[in-house]
Amino acid sequence: MQKKKLIGLIGLALVVMMTVFAYFLPGEASAESSAHSDIIRVRVYDQYPSVTINSPVNESVTVSPAGEISFDYENSSSVKMSLTHEDEEGNVSTTELPTYTPDLSDLDPEFQYGSGSATVAFNLDDYDLGYGRYTLTLESISPVGYDTQSVEFYYLPVKATQTGASDDNNDPTVLVEYDSGVAKIEVMPVDSNGNPLFDEPIVIEVPSPYEAGSKEITLPFSSYGLASGDYTLSITAYTEDSGTGQLAAIVLPSDVPADLFKVSYTQPDAPAIPNTGRLLGNLGVSSSDLVITAVLVFAFTLLFAFVLLGHKKKDYRKNLRSRK
Repeated sequence: MQKKKLIGLIGLALVVMMTVFAYFLPGEASAESSAHSDIIRVRVYDQYPSVTINSPVNESVTVSPAGEISFDYENSSSVKMSLTHEDEEGNVSTTELPTYTPDLSDLDPEFQYGSGSATVAFNLDDYDLGYGRYTLTLESISPVGYDTQSVEFYYLPVKATQTGASDDNNDPTVLVEYDSGVAKIEVMPVDSNGNPLFDEPIVIEVPSPYEAGSKEITLPFSSYGLASGDYTLSITAYTEDSGTGQLAAIVLPSDVPADLFKVSYTQPDAPAIPNTGRLLGNLGVSSSDLVITAVLVFAFTLLFAFVLLGHKKKDYRKNLRSRK
């Protein structure tokens, strides 16, 4: 019993000692640990940037160096714009246009991006860029990343758009638009092998000082007996050489497709042939019966004519003898 009491007292003494030790630990230890801990802040972006080009329309044609770029953007801090062009010699160059930045009032105060629509004017003459095919690329930038979209368009001295067909014979009517400086235009429809389908091209003469404009023409497809279908127009534009005063064809880059302009043609309906045999058809008489009947009528008519002529000849001779 005395041993058990001694062990119990020793255990009780250990508990009292541990409690006293814990009580006298410095309270600054946990605070100091908290003061030196790192604070990590996480910024979450739940919207990614995007950009959509509304104009120029992909594969469209313009005859003016001045134009507009219309686009929609979402969750973007800025939109970069560039033009890629190939000249007549095949050299490819990229021109950076001014970057579009949304108004500060339109930006999200926390993430510094915004959404909206914008229209930006440009002029190819400002960058000394000529005719040919262009690739317009827009890139929207945000803290998350970027988004890009590209379209192709053509800047040419002349374009042709089918407006309809003539009322008389369905010949296609075409609106021809031309750039300033164009003095003459030749329009010729060609077949799939590039062979001309008219004897002579349709010529449009532009009066000096050769200002930009348009003219509607009619293509005489019916006069050449062309079949219904789609046809390619080969169009050549001429400018006046400042040195010689002679007209020279405008050379386009090799990446401009030859079949850029097309028209559709439908042959007019042939006039109805009068049905002169409708009455006989209603009688139920066959063609063979009609032929046999016609032959018999002709034979009897011929026989009657011979009889009549023979009868008159006999009377003439009788009268002649009586007179003698």
